[in-house]
Amino acid sequence: MTATTIAPAAPREAAANPAESTATLPGEYADPRYEFARGKAYPTREATSPKDYLEAALRAERFIATRQVEDADGIHWSPDTPGDNPSLTLYAGVAGLAFLYSQLARITSQGEYDRIAIKAGHYLALHWRDIIDKRTLTLTHDTSNFPSYEEGYGSGVGGAGAILLYLAEHYRVQEFADAARAVGEYYRDTAVHDGAGAHWTGNTALSFDGGILLYLIRLYESVPEDWVRDLIAEGAAWFLAQGEPVPGPALADGMPGPQGLKYDGFKGIMPYEPLNFSYGTAGAGYLLLLLNDVLGDERYLEAAKACERYLATQFVPQEKGALLPYLLGTRKPFYYLGHCHGPAGTSSFYYKLYEKTGEERHLKVIEDMVDGLESWGAPEHMSKGLWNTPNQCCGTAGLLQLFVDLYAADVNGHRARWKKLAERAAAVLLGWEYRHEDGSSDWPVAWERLHPENIGTRIGYSDGTAGVAAALLQLYGVETGTLDWPHGVEDPFPGTL
Repeated sequence: MTATTIAPAAPREAAANPAESTATLPGEYADPRYEFARGKAYPTREATSPKDYLEAALRAERFIATRQVEDADGIHWSPDTPGDNPSLTLYAGVAGLAFLYSQLARITSQGEYDRIAIKAGHYLALHWRDIIDKRTLTLTHDTSNFPSYEEGYGSGVGGAGAILLYLAEHYRVQEFADAARAVGEYYRDTAVHDGAGAHWTGNTALSFDGGILLYLIRLYESVPEDWVRDLIAEGAAWFLAQGEPVPGPALADGMPGPQGLKYDGFKGIMPYEPLNFSYGTAGAGYLLLLLNDVLGDERYLEAAKACERYLATQFVPQEKGALLPYLLGTRKPFYYLGHCHGPAGTSSFYYKLYEKTGEERHLKVIEDMVDGLESWGAPEHMSKGLWNTPNQCCGTAGLLQLFVDLYAADVNGHRARWKKLAERAAAVLLGWEYRHEDGSSDWPVAWERLHPENIGTRIGYSDGTAGVAAALLQLYGVETGTLDWPHGVEDPFPGTL
């Protein structure tokens, strides 16, 4: 392993929470650098040229290739946990990996990567229903009361459908388009219709019904047919009705201000309220803005603005900037810093609000959140909300993705800052890299925040090594002036410079 250096930034948490190391890690990754301790500095390795990012991504591909399985149906990858079903999802399996290979092919001009992406698309087109039939992902909290993740977007058939649409358009394969349409027909046929509209899981989170609507919006871009729009409209009506009005803060004259609106993805499931992108009001507000785009109904724009008013009352000032807590209702709030429950995801809502309204104050909120995560020592230091995980979902790769997005959008005209932050996050990822003797590399993940001693291998796009590779490839594009990264419906930022 290349010698590492430690970044000098002082973590905010170090003073209040003395470092508490986990027990010695077992097995292959029994290396002190992978142990979690609050305030601990990540090992870092700075790139000497943009090529370092590309080469690290190619080493990641070589590791992913060790899991590749090819048969008569196409290509899939063996699961992270022996005995599990192969994952097909965007989050952790075939869909996300097929997308990564399509981008590797575009960047390197290696036809073998195209072949793998297409063969993986064939497998996904044949087997996407397996996502519903076989559980492929278990989250860290008790999921016994949760709706089925397999119905939704990231960990469900919606995300698989979105990748099938991308592959259909990119490679002009009708089989993929037909399968993506079949995903939409599945949602049409399984919708529950009531007086408020249509729903599926009965939960508003982007991981559940919100994510289903994300997919239907994406499908409508490719299949602009009345039945798709009608289904979106019915789902949108139900979704809008689930918002809970919240009294606005008092105005100067003592009268209550305009109402806010909240969406609680844990309602009826857990005694806490999430605020951020995957389960909370930020993700709901983002979806409402997309629904306004598709349906042209101003009620959805006004509801999104009400979501913003509610979130404005929940920000907690930090030493610099401000952050939304991970959950409301806990004894002592803390702050996820990544994508699922932190600024890296929630920034999408505020950027989309800026696009819709032209109000630059929404960009100021994004910068305040970045200031807030730096107050906790990110990206160079661990904290309760940025533990020893490098992935896109809740870790450092998600921060790198955010900084690349902010750079591409030139948010607040601060490109120099976003580029520097991206390089700092990338240095953490390069320092975290585990190199194998065969020339491949993976990025060990402590996927469970409550058990950071359980560190192991994950290869997926959101949960593992593939997402690290994707983030590094995008920074390579920034550094070489060639950034051209397709974004899904869940990411409003420009994918080009």
